[in-house]
Amino acid sequence: MTDLTVASDRTPELVERLVGVWERSVRATHTFLSEAEVAEIKPFVPQALAGRASVAGFSSTASSGSA
Repeated sequence: MTDLTVASDRTPELVERLVGVWERSVRATHTFLSEAEVAEIKPFVPQALAGRASVAGFSSTASSGSA
């Protein structure tokens, strides 16, 4: 089962985790971007997160081995 989690309070730890999700997603889907371009964009991600009223994400709650 997957649950939707909404976070309106962004601690520094949460922002760091979200930047990591952003970076992994960009590297997996935006292969046309160079390492330099990703590095150039990355500092703007926390600022973009701060401009959102809330951030939602999915988290898996299924135990291993379940279908």
